[in-house]
Amino acid sequence: MLDYYQAGGDGEVDRNHYMRTGRVRELRRKPVKKTFEERYATQLKEYNEMKLVDLKGSPKQIAWANDIRKKATCWVLKRGRVHAKLTEKVNRYGDAGFWIDNRNDFAYIEDLLRV
Repeated sequence: MLDYYQAGGDGEVDRNHYMRTGRVRELRRKPVKKTFEERYATQLKEYNEMKLVDLKGSPKQIAWANDIRKKATCWVLKRGRVHAKLTEKVNRYGDAGFWIDNRNDFAYIEDLLRV
């Protein structure tokens, strides 16, 4: 028995109708999107071993910026273009505002961490 059925013209899926008419088509299953933790498992281990400074800002900014800093640093680690003193370079940017302002530009962050 097939798991998925193509929807009719009105968007409704009527399994019995398609079974009776023989117009059942299996749709491809969409790949399950991996979580951040699954995609960056190796880099997260390295990130968790880094001794990072506490960020400055409001509690909400700090929570948000910590998440961005983690993702940006793991992205840089995964790309393999890492300077030996990455922890020192990440710690230069201790203001939560920096990470929030640059949250959509990991390439810029990578350039800063490589210099």
